[in-house]
Amino acid sequence: MTTINPKLRRGSYFPAFLEPRRTAEKALIAVIQEAYVQGISTRNVDDLVKAMGMTGISKSQVNRLCKEIDERAHAFLNRPLEGDWSLVWLDATYVKVRQDGRIVSLAAILAIGVNTDGRREVLGATLQRCRVHCMRNLLACVGKAHQTMGAATIRTAFAQETAEAAHEQGRRVADSLRPRFSKLAALMDEAEFDVLACMAYPKDLRTKLHSTNPLERLNGEIKRRTNGVGIFPGEGAVVRLAGALLLEPHDEWAVCRRYRTMESLTELCHPQATDPLSIAAE
Repeated sequence: MTTINPKLRRGSYFPAFLEPRRTAEKALIAVIQEAYVQGISTRNVDDLVKAMGMTGISKSQVNRLCKEIDERAHAFLNRPLEGDWSLVWLDATYVKVRQDGRIVSLAAILAIGVNTDGRREVLGATLQRCRVHCMRNLLACVGKAHQTMGAATIRTAFAQETAEAAHEQGRRVADSLRPRFSKLAALMDEAEFDVLACMAYPKDLRTKLHSTNPLERLNGEIKRRTNGVGIFPGEGAVVRLAGALLLEPHDEWAVCRRYRTMESLTELCHPQATDPLSIAAE
């Protein structure tokens, strides 16, 4: 008897409740994806695959297998944000990306916040300019011989007890430096309300607010792993890696100890009044 194998116009005879890949194949793909997320270059991934007894893998194959991360990364980064955040930190790190035949630097912007339950979340409040970075920008306006004196003078504004005193001292410092260092004084005028925003909050909370230190570890992890990649083939590859990296700490923060206590959050929700117009009018 001669039989004809039936063919379907669409679909497959493969059972829907089974996955088409075998367990060993899925394990290999998981290893490759984890290596990519950990910042191992495609060349080193090839060496890793060879060490596992296989013939190797090309850059295009690594990129194709890692595209499966895109769905998780995009779902996480594009999720709707619900609730309120008493604190928000923003920062950026730069990565190299191939774009239109050129290699350009693009900023990967990170945002984390502390919700009303006292837990941190990746999001990506009063605006607070990072004091450390602002100080570097200010001191770049004077020669090295005057930087120690300039730094000590500027820090007197940060040492004040109240927001009003900090703004007054900041303006006095800027006026005293204006005759010799006009560029520095102009930058102090411009940054006044951004860099002193943390002074509106209780003294014991200001160290948590005046810099982007809570983001530095995340930035360091992203920079360490993107350095392994070198140059990304496009923006999508940056989103893939950054999204996968940020998903892990976001999940950890959801179950770990609160970043801020409920009592301190109550204080954060009622800062001292620091209306720029009312301060300037005094």
